[in-house]
Amino acid sequence: MPADELATVQKAVKDILTGEKGTAISAQAFQNLTNALPGVTGPLVGSKVYTMADGNQYHYEYWLTTKDVQAANQGAKYGDPINLTYSASLKWIDPNK
Repeated sequence: MPADELATVQKAVKDILTGEKGTAISAQAFQNLTNALPGVTGPLVGSKVYTMADGNQYHYEYWLTTKDVQAANQGAKYGDPINLTYSASLKWIDPNK
């Protein structure tokens, strides 16, 4: 994931996980995080447009593939890294939109 899209995800994590460092992250905080993450209800759309030799344009769409954020981060405490997995797919941009 390019830096600008990664920054969007990192901001969501930072904005939601605001507890005291070293304290266990609650189930509710993980649920709030899941609800705030891009790529859950709609894709995180890449900002870079790729133009092919034939003139067609594409961008990446990222979807959160971590089904249970809390389970993927069992025992995590505030200040620990949070593990999330995203998939990426290249999508054609309709020139008529």
